[in-house]
Amino acid sequence: MGFKVSLIRQKRYLLLAVIMIAVLLYWLFHFMSQNQRYFGSGSPTTGVLATKIQQIPWQATYQTVGSFITVHGVAISSEITGTISQINFRSGQHVSKGDVLLKIDDSELQAQLSQKEAQLTLAELNFNRIRRLLNENAISKSSYDQAKATYNELAGAVKQTQADLNYYTIRAPFDGTLGLRTLNVGQLVQPRTLLVNLQQYNPIYLEFSLPQTYVSRSLIGKSIKVEGSLNTQNKYFKGTITSIDSQLNADSRTLMVLAEIPNPNNELMPGMFAQVSIPISKKQQVLMVPSSAILNSLYGTYIFVLQHNGKNQLEAIQTPVDAIADHGDQVIISGKGLRSGQLIVKMGAFKLRSHETVQLIG
Repeated sequence: MGFKVSLIRQKRYLLLAVIMIAVLLYWLFHFMSQNQRYFGSGSPTTGVLATKIQQIPWQATYQTVGSFITVHGVAISSEITGTISQINFRSGQHVSKGDVLLKIDDSELQAQLSQKEAQLTLAELNFNRIRRLLNENAISKSSYDQAKATYNELAGAVKQTQADLNYYTIRAPFDGTLGLRTLNVGQLVQPRTLLVNLQQYNPIYLEFSLPQTYVSRSLIGKSIKVEGSLNTQNKYFKGTITSIDSQLNADSRTLMVLAEIPNPNNELMPGMFAQVSIPISKKQQVLMVPSSAILNSLYGTYIFVLQHNGKNQLEAIQTPVDAIADHGDQVIISGKGLRSGQLIVKMGAFKLRSHETVQLIG
């Protein structure tokens, strides 16, 4: 009986000893992990990559999306009924103002014009003869007036017929690019029949909206940067704001804006969309750091500035900053005491505490 009691006590003591050793090992491991940089050689073991704060000229911009529309665009149609006798264009062809696009058969009207011109010639001869007789007092004034009226009437009829003939020749009203041809010679057309679309692509308008916060009449004449997607690649264009609408949209509180974009190669087409960058401030010198250097917490945004302490060691000083805008893979910042050329932590800042000594790597 006594032997069993002794054995139980030994097991209890052994279990208690194991528990105490486990607790001691846990606290020893925790202490060493928190202070491992002080062990061994005594030099800092927290390695970081560093870079310098840069200063660049920068201008604040507003980003939005717009759509291209034509400066001039028209659906060319017929004003008369007739049969197409000649077509002088191809689908997608560029034409100049005044170019003949097509002709409608005008043979009947040409015959009428020839008849009226012949009658006008005869009326002119008769009028001149009667005017000479009137000067010789060989004819009455009423005969002269009648001959003059006949001449003027026929002259007006000839001019009217010549004007009517203009409707049988369809010309380009301005420089531009034609749409698809859907007509054929011999086809009958009637008034308001669509013949072909004509669009002017150079220059081209970009239409977009601005919130009321950024609306200002001083925007007219300002340059903008336009990014369009062409042939699976992004291409940049420059334009100028030409006009601003006179009334805000009551629902969105935005104002429509038009900008003119040079398009000499007709790369941009109506209906395409583009990213627009509008300057909203003057150019100024700002500080810029890599986005990897920016850290965020519940207490704000900050970076780690590196400086030497009294032991000539590099310390990482946690410094609050305001992130103003993205600039590619960089960030425009502002902050008290920051200046161009200061050394900061670029990579590895997430594991640091303020005033911790660090070692540069790379």
